[in-house]
Amino acid sequence: MIIFNSPKLKEIFCIYIYRMKYCFRTAVMVTILLALLSSCGTKDRTGDKSTGKDTLKFYPVEAYFSEQVKMADSAGGMYKLSVSNGKNDSVTLSPEAFAELAKNFTDISISDSVNMKQYTESSFLDLGTNSYTFDYTGNEQTMPVKTITILADTATMQVKRVFINKAFITSDSTIEEKLGWKTDTSFYINRIISKPGKPVRTELITVAWNTK
Repeated sequence: MIIFNSPKLKEIFCIYIYRMKYCFRTAVMVTILLALLSSCGTKDRTGDKSTGKDTLKFYPVEAYFSEQVKMADSAGGMYKLSVSNGKNDSVTLSPEAFAELAKNFTDISISDSVNMKQYTESSFLDLGTNSYTFDYTGNEQTMPVKTITILADTATMQVKRVFINKAFITSDSTIEEKLGWKTDTSFYINRIISKPGKPVRTELITVAWNTK
């Protein structure tokens, strides 16, 4: 369960979740909310998603990650397991080393007025996992963050997991990343690095905490 150290984050989260909760209800109940909210729908994973720009704010994923980093720092017991081309390594992490790795998540921003224009939001109810699912897809091929998927529990409205797909080019490499964050528990970074004329290199970094 997420503990909100910031009253402002708690307020934003509650407004956002309750907005989406009422949006889902409009799929089965036509009420006055239909005139007040932008289009969205409640469907199983087998159905079509509802899509479109929302005049309200996206979910503040950057604030979520910031809160999670603070909680991990308080919980302690942080360690990293690395697998690179079949070689394993594990090490205990200092708060500073943890925060550096977490930058792969905390540096992502989609909810400010500028970045919101770069993404399209879609949402649906996944009956298979009992989750509200919020998808954010980049509108331009050149954007490094391609997709962000947030799963929130239908009963508690708490975020359970966040998944991110990234792809970008450096001076000598093409890098693809799949990232995942499990609330209050762990995150992973799965990275594929391609360089011209060289074998593809794979890296998997898993970081866990609160293991006492």
